[in-house]
Amino acid sequence: MILHGGSIYGMIDTMDIYDRLDKRLNKTDTCWLWVGKSTDKNGYARIRVNGITELAHRISYTIYKGEIPKGIFVCHSCDVPGCCNPEHLWLGTNSDNMKDCSSKGRIRNGSTRKIECKRGHVYVDGSYYQYEGSSRRICKECILIRQRFYRKNGGN
Repeated sequence: MILHGGSIYGMIDTMDIYDRLDKRLNKTDTCWLWVGKSTDKNGYARIRVNGITELAHRISYTIYKGEIPKGIFVCHSCDVPGCCNPEHLWLGTNSDNMKDCSSKGRIRNGSTRKIECKRGHVYVDGSYYQYEGSSRRICKECILIRQRFYRKNGGN
């Protein structure tokens, strides 16, 4: 099966990219959480397609729902950056995305409040590691999910 993804993606072999994407997802009852190694600083999953690093949720949308018009965002109804569940993805403009973010209390004083990790686990005392002298937090639940995934899949 070949998917025509427009000028950015060229021609994508959807079976190959589907298999690569699927191996890096932990499909829960709600979100399909990215457990692959590559994420950006905001927790968005990244995957290489035709030599170009792309956001995995955009690839998931393209595979399951169709082409994304140029200049349009793929937004998350679940507000979990690492989620690739096509049922949680919708198309919108930057303005639509910002309005959605604001309506859910995710914007404060012009910046995103970090009340949860990049995969949506809420930060509460004891739920994360924080190195002395650093503001960076590392979610314990994400570490456990990744460890379970790699044990189950033989480190692949």
